Amino acid sequence: MDTTLGDNWTVAAYTVEPDRWMEVTARLFNRFTSLEEASLPHYTVRAWHPQIFTITSFRVLRRPEDEPKMVTELDEFMKSMRVASYKIDPPDDDVDFRGCHAWIRKGEEDSRWTPGRCRVLNQMSALAVKAHEEGVFDPDSRFEWANMAVNMLGVNEAVNMSQSYYYDVLTGRSMGPYKTTSL
Repeated sequence: MDTTLGDNWTVAAYTVEPDRWMEVTARLFNRFTSLEEASLPHYTVRAWHPQIFTITSFRVLRRPEDEPKMVTELDEFMKSMRVASYKIDPPDDDVDFRGCHAWIRKGEEDSRWTPGRCRVLNQMSALAVKAHEEGVFDPDSRFEWANMAVNMLGVNEAVNMSQSYYYDVLTGRSMGPYKTTSL
């Protein structure tokens, strides 16, 4: 299935309390991993406010004819987990979930989202879910793994005054600064 077409993806954006975030996200990931009609589920945190809320966008690849089933599955899941605030395929101008559908919009195409790239995102999501299931999703482990991931990718990260710079140790190329924004 073509991963570069927005019409082949369904996106759900949802808000939950930080203490429930990984439980909800892990169950959602596992539910869609087990569906025959769904593939390459992955997610990312889009916004947060410490101790108040976390906004996540979850993305799943499916055939266009299976979209109604994905929407129904997402809706049933969110209700079963008592997720009060969520939207499926939120528009760009949505007040609560602005920018949560930033990968590929319906009707659009983006050659950057190759099958390999989407498989890696799926595996990264699976790793975080596995860490949660193994009981090692604590801050110390997450910080250490983030550092290891940066090192494994051959990147050196420097953070200074709310800005991050990334230095590619293989090419000698520096990227940034990337600004940290207050949400």
